[in-house]
Formats: sequence, C-alpha cells, structure tokens
Amino acid sequence: MPIEEVIVDSRTKEELGEAGLGDLRRRFGVGDCLACGRPLSRRRVAVVVDEFYSMTHATAYHPECQRPKWIDQGLTIVPKDRGISYHSLFFLGPDFRGLTPKPLPWLLVHPSLEVLQLKPNHGGGWESNDLALYFGIGLTAEPDPQVLQISVPGTRATIRRNSLVISIAAQRWHCRGGDDEIQAVQAEGGVLIAVTTAIDPHDPMPFSEILEAVQMADCALGWVPINR
Repeated sequence: MPIEEVIVDSRTKEELGEAGLGDLRRRFGVGDCLACGRPLSRRRVAVVVDEFYSMTHATAYHPECQRPKWIDQGLTIVPKDRGISYHSLFFLGPDFRGLTPKPLPWLLVHPSLEVLQLKPNHGGGWESNDLALYFGIGLTAEPDPQVLQISVPGTRATIRRNSLVISIAAQRWHCRGGDDEIQAVQAEGGVLIAVTTAIDPHDPMPFSEILEAVQMADCALGWVPINR
C-alpha cells in the first residue's frame, strides 16, 4: 500500500513532476522517522531530497520533524544515529533456477523504507536508483537460471535458531522463519533473495500475488549461500 501523500517543496515538485512524486509514494514504506525515531504514518510524510549526482536520495520524515526541501548545496541533512528500516518476508516458493521441483527458500526484502535513491535520467528528470548497489555486487534483474545458480560474491546466510540472517553489502537483514523454511535453507545450502522497493513485504497479499509481484516488479535477484 503506498504512502497517501508526500509533502514536498516547490523545487522538488518541479524536479520530479507528478510521475516522480507518485513513484516516491509507491516506493516509500512505513518505517521510522529519521529525525525522532517514531513510526511514520502511511497518511503523509515530509520529503527532503539531497542532490548529489548518482548518490541523490529522498528521505521521509514526520511533517512536524522536518520541513520539506531540495538540497543542492551547503550542508547535507544528516539523520540522527538511527538505522534505516527494512521489511522482509521469508517463504517457500518456486525454483526459478530449474534445479529442483521442491519449494525453494526465498527472502523478499524492501531494504530502505525511509530512504529512496534517485539518479538523473536522459530526459532531464530523475528516476529510481534504489537497486544500483545490489546490481553492482552481482545481483541480477532477470530470473536467469544460470545466473541464479551462482552465489553472489561477498554474501552469506546464517541460521540462528529460528531466524535467518543475511549479510550483504555491509548490511544485515534478520527474518524469522518456520521449521520448513529453515530446513529448506539447510537442505539447499542457501536462499534466493529478491530485493525491491516496489513491494512492501509486510503488506497483506495472497501468496500468488507475492510470486507474481516478485517476477513482475523491479527486483534484484541473487543466490546467497549458507555460512557453514
């Protein structure tokens, strides 16, 4: 479910246009305000855009905590010492690699609920750059069976009791799972991850819609081996 309203200044509205603002509404998740740490509301958030070429990003705050603005010079707004929130879903799904008819362990992750990356496009506007980091380390946009048989370098999955911990790109994602999911990770020797800001894994949706969304949405896919 998208954020209902993003509050922006006139510069941000001019730079992003209605399509860009709609993209922010769809891709922001309900995380925590980076100023005060309290949960954000799905109803409305204030947006600050910090422009710095391919490292440009939009951040979400409570309207009472931060005035919306577009920053292209001077001091950058640095959030207080609070981590970026993520949502994840650990489930059993089909094996896109074609290696086994058995269900495969999947982890669907929205990695940055309050921070969205942007980059300039050839039309003079801006477009999503949320997945560039993950493509850069070896994840793929296409569910290519051959690519997904190869472990993503520098990543690992660790089982801690009934939880799965993914270490990737200097980040750690924790997600609880049932016995079936944990056993599948152990049996297969890893987990297939789908990283995206186009889906919030905590939004209620039927399992069939989750699988369709993973295949149709803008996702970075990769195989993460278990740390034995």
